[in-house]
Amino acid sequence: NEGADEAEDEDEEALGRAEKPVENLVKLVEQESEAQQRELEAMRLEEEYVRQQMHKQAVWNHVTSGYSRGHLDEQLEHFEGKEDPEAIHERMRERAQKTKNLKANAQVDAFLNLMAEKGGGNI
Repeated sequence: NEGADEAEDEDEEALGRAEKPVENLVKLVEQESEAQQRELEAMRLEEEYVRQQMHKQAVWNHVTSGYSRGHLDEQLEHFEGKEDPEAIHERMRERAQKTKNLKANAQVDAFLNLMAEKGGGNI
């Protein structure tokens, strides 16, 4: 019995020693797998960035095809609003006047509606 118990203990001890390297190997494989996943994700993000840049370039090429550089510069200046300062001030004055008139009209309408409501339809 003693010999069998000792043999059994030795077997358990040997099994424990054998399981340790297996557990370490499993952890190592899991770590490598996680590192590979991170690397794949980084590659995917880089590919997506490159794809977006290529798309922007393709759109720009499509938009600018058939136009001279001078024409594009002229359009850019127009788009950016580079024009005579007096023209800009005049346009701003017109917008301010329109806004002022709209606010005044809204106040007049609100006053007339209030008078009609409180006056039973009579102003």
